[in-house]
Amino acid sequence: MTKTVIFSHGKESGPNGTKIQLLSEVALRKGHTVRSIDYRKCKDAAARVGLLKEILEEYDAASVILVGSSMGGYVSLMAAHTYLPAAMFLMCPAAYLPGYELPEPLRYPGNMEIIHGYEDEIVPYEHSIRLSKDSGAVLTLLRADHRLSQIHGQLKKRFECFLSGVE
Repeated sequence: MTKTVIFSHGKESGPNGTKIQLLSEVALRKGHTVRSIDYRKCKDAAARVGLLKEILEEYDAASVILVGSSMGGYVSLMAAHTYLPAAMFLMCPAAYLPGYELPEPLRYPGNMEIIHGYEDEIVPYEHSIRLSKDSGAVLTLLRADHRLSQIHGQLKKRFECFLSGVE
């Protein structure tokens, strides 16, 4: 079944960042539609969560896959609490940082995967271990920093496998 993959970029990135371009290619090749939200005018995480929730009103939640990186991961988690998507794929999500706390219990989709670099200098990988324990999400820790630029090939393969499990 065709789904809409909605990308949420990180704080210092944009809607056409390298990871989004890379993963968009995979999603399109697998027959999904893609939407990348531009959060650059949103001053804080709460404004980004509000924008994503507004956009999700346009969709049947069961037809949506949320993909988020860093702050975009946090934004996806917060939106998923209200609009339970079909699946979520998170990269170095900014969960549990000061100001990025998650409500408990947080609703999670049954199909959720987290990729995190254990050399991340911005969001400690231990936060993703906690999130995985709290949610039951699949967690993959790889030798990479916050940007995950060293592992683009592996990231692409993980996302392709993830999407295969959602279909």
